[in-house]
Amino acid sequence: MKILVNVVTRHTLKALSILLLLCANSAQAEDLTPISLQLKWRHQFQFAGYYAAKQQGFYEQAGLDVAILEAVPGIDPVQQVLQGNADFGVGTSELIIERAAGHDVVVLGVIFQHSPLNIITLEKSGIDNL
Repeated sequence: MKILVNVVTRHTLKALSILLLLCANSAQAEDLTPISLQLKWRHQFQFAGYYAAKQQGFYEQAGLDVAILEAVPGIDPVQQVLQGNADFGVGTSELIIERAAGHDVVVLGVIFQHSPLNIITLEKSGIDNL
């Protein structure tokens, strides 16, 4: 009988531990501030840093529940933020024009990227600049 009590006790403790972990995780998830990040293009490698940060839990450590939103053709990420459809957005130099036009946009960080696109012409075409 004593063995059965110990087995039940261990089993009960294990079940309680799992229950406590689940409750702690759900309580932690409720404490996170939901925010959305509007990408300027489809899900692809240039946004890998955002996905890696989410996967590794950096946003959660900062108290954020981040939804990464893929862009769709015809929708401007800056306008998505200005209209309140997203909290943050990935933009380009058009933010300078938007700010000059009086829109309430702020640059939080500048990340320099090189485009994988190239324009190639034949030397005999005479085209040597854009």
